[in-house]
Amino acid sequence: AGFDGADFEKLELKLDEQDFALRRELPARYLVICNSAEALTVTRSAWTKTLPAEKMARIVRKLKRLNVPTVLLGASRDDAPVEGIDYDWRGRSTLRQAAAILNDAALFIAPEGGIANLARAVGRKGIVFFGSTPAPFFAFTTNTNIRPQLCGGCWWTTPSYLYHCPRLLRTPACV
Repeated sequence: AGFDGADFEKLELKLDEQDFALRRELPARYLVICNSAEALTVTRSAWTKTLPAEKMARIVRKLKRLNVPTVLLGASRDDAPVEGIDYDWRGRSTLRQAAAILNDAALFIAPEGGIANLARAVGRKGIVFFGSTPAPFFAFTTNTNIRPQLCGGCWWTTPSYLYHCPRLLRTPACV
């Protein structure tokens, strides 16, 4: 992909003042939540890289006990909604604005993929969960990486692994 010998743990994104425009609309302290990992519609089936909606809603309900507002980021309005979020900014920010929001977040929680990679590029640590993609290959050492308790790591075992569990489970066991 043109990154011969690159150490992805050290890639950085430098932000400009204008990148923080949307971030200024948020309170001083907040958490970022994301339940999408690819810029693909989530309406096709259960994804092998995202948590089931009810599981993510339970996580958000528990986070509410901390009295810290939550911000939902995603590439488009079609990204997975999450019940109980304070600021739904799916599809509202540019990539650089999302990076600025991540830069100032107290913490982020997301699947392995886009937001987790963007957070790493601005030096933000977070909690990253894995399903179909193997943590030994994709995990950043600075994050708290949550590996599947069952199954997982089926990445590329079938052409449709991302949106159809290779084991044909309705809800993939890995998430």
